[in-house]
Amino acid sequence: MSEDLLFELGTEEIPPAFLPEVAENLEEDLRESLKGERLDFGETELFYTPRRLAVRIKDLQERQEDRLEKHRGPSEGIGLDEDGNYTIAAKKFAQGHGATEDDLYLEETEDGTYFFVDEKVEGKKAGELLPDLLSSVTKNLEQPEKMRWDDSSVRFIRPIRWITCLLGSKEVGLAIGHVKASGITRGHRLHGSEQVALDNPGQYEEKLKGNYVIPDPETRLEKMEAQVSKVTTGVGASMASGQEFLELLSNTLEYPAIVSGSFPDKFLDLPAELLFKTLTGEARLIPLLDSEGEPISTFIGFRDGPGDETDRVKQGYESVINARLRDSKFFFSHDRERPLDEYLGELKSVTFQEKLGSIHDKVDRMRKVAEQLSSTLDGADAELADRTVQLSKADLVTEVVDEFPSLEGTIGAYYAELDGEPGEVVQGIRQHYRPRNTQDDPPENKTAIVASISDKLDTLLGSFIIGEEPSGTRDPYGLRRKTDGIIRTLIDREINLDISDLIEYAGTLYEMEGTGEAVESLKGYFRERLERVLERVYDIQYDVVNAVSTGEGLNFYDSYLRATALESFKEKQTMKNLVDSFTRIVNITEGREKGEVNPEVFQLPQEKDLWNRITEKMEVLEELAREQSYGEMTEEILDLKDPIDEYFDNVMVMADDEDQRENRINFLLNVKEPFLKLGDLSKIVTE
Repeated sequence: MSEDLLFELGTEEIPPAFLPEVAENLEEDLRESLKGERLDFGETELFYTPRRLAVRIKDLQERQEDRLEKHRGPSEGIGLDEDGNYTIAAKKFAQGHGATEDDLYLEETEDGTYFFVDEKVEGKKAGELLPDLLSSVTKNLEQPEKMRWDDSSVRFIRPIRWITCLLGSKEVGLAIGHVKASGITRGHRLHGSEQVALDNPGQYEEKLKGNYVIPDPETRLEKMEAQVSKVTTGVGASMASGQEFLELLSNTLEYPAIVSGSFPDKFLDLPAELLFKTLTGEARLIPLLDSEGEPISTFIGFRDGPGDETDRVKQGYESVINARLRDSKFFFSHDRERPLDEYLGELKSVTFQEKLGSIHDKVDRMRKVAEQLSSTLDGADAELADRTVQLSKADLVTEVVDEFPSLEGTIGAYYAELDGEPGEVVQGIRQHYRPRNTQDDPPENKTAIVASISDKLDTLLGSFIIGEEPSGTRDPYGLRRKTDGIIRTLIDREINLDISDLIEYAGTLYEMEGTGEAVESLKGYFRERLERVLERVYDIQYDVVNAVSTGEGLNFYDSYLRATALESFKEKQTMKNLVDSFTRIVNITEGREKGEVNPEVFQLPQEKDLWNRITEKMEVLEELAREQSYGEMTEEILDLKDPIDEYFDNVMVMADDEDQRENRINFLLNVKEPFLKLGDLSKIVTE
């Protein structure tokens, strides 16, 4: 027998950016906890709005299945007397688990032979297990942030105001902190009932809909999409803000109703990003584009509740957004009273980090790093890169960026373009913060790449010097993203550069104690993050990542090329055999220094044959390595499989004769060398 379960946590408004993640964690944790208690169930349904998180479990098993619990008792020597009869110890052991001596059995263990008994444990009813289970899931739920709101020990993303919990038609006796569960939920804060009684979990959606709440996020989003489509089709426009913004809006509403309005055309003269940011900011309005991709003066908004009083809501939106657009136009006009480079002096009064100086100090270091990087990066123009870096942070002291911090770089690029700066400089200023996250593309031209790497590297090294490197979940300056951003930029833009020297040069710009140690620590950190990026961003298997992560260099693009080459050959049987042979070479030569090989000492034809093959191929392999043609290089190395197999089948490496033994070990060290140009193949898993 089974019943449906409904579990709803009613809260104060959860931030929309966090809502889906917290809800999905609740569903997953609840599923895993039920499995852990051996309670079978069917489909699970997830519901969430800003004021509620809910999971409905279909066909939850009424009680756990009975099970046998195995218990170990006395050893054979203690459980049996000299005549083979059960001792008192054995009998008491059986009785203690509700059994008789007839139920005892012997079993061999690592500690010897022991008596065991299987005790029947009756399954508990789901209703008995759920209060503690649901309370534990709630209190231990992973969340981006937690808060306390009363004198209970409960911490949650937002205060819990009600709990609805039904198993079939029965309320589950559950309390979390001072809040007790019931079979009553709540409707919309303004338009619904404060108490919506449910007879069973199946009524949840319908009864809430009657109280102006759409709890299913997909249904809510589909309703919004249909409303938006009707408006945009009517005016021949499209959304400028994208699907993600619409999804974010849906997480701020319980019962969306569309409202469209407009603002004066004069505000269309603002930079598009500034216009969009003004609309999508606190007002959470959707800007629109015409068929040519240009902004229009119509916008879309949503109210939370039934669609009456639309005109009043429209007027409210228009009044608010007109005022904010006037402010934005004022900020922009005031900023443009002087060129961008006249803001540079003000950067001296803006602190980058207390121990690392001002933004002006940071820019000075960035310019020196950019000069060094430009000299080693093919196609980079040092003069353009320097100008880009010099202006890159100037917009931080403008009024627009002070009001809209996320427009840093974007507004600076607009101002630079209006000042007549070269196109590459404009693009470099715009893109030097990229990539900001894993979804963001790296910068495109060489000038932007130089500025981006110079900026991120300065922040990374400075943070390491003052002891602010990431640890555990702590990463106050977003250093993981910056490290990954440099790695992705060099890989995606196919830049063949070892940045070890650049890190060391950047270290010379700091006259601070511990800089040398910080430089080495940062190099090590780049190696750690490279492994993660190759595996998670580029989907390289972990063992191949381990194989190419050896060595001291920091040429990320080269590591990527080697990894993709090895990955493409990994499943071939010849590669598997070659990995086995290479692993054997590694084991034999471990801890040995490479010495001279004397071909005159060779006794067996297999030694001579492999030596000749290696000697012939070495020049080709070195040339392929220089060209980074690692696919061809892998094929050339695979060609050595048969002579290597013949060698190991016929040659005793650890010969009794010391000269023979040392020569053969040195020989294998030479054989290993071309393999290492690809990576440590012994780390590749072939099973």
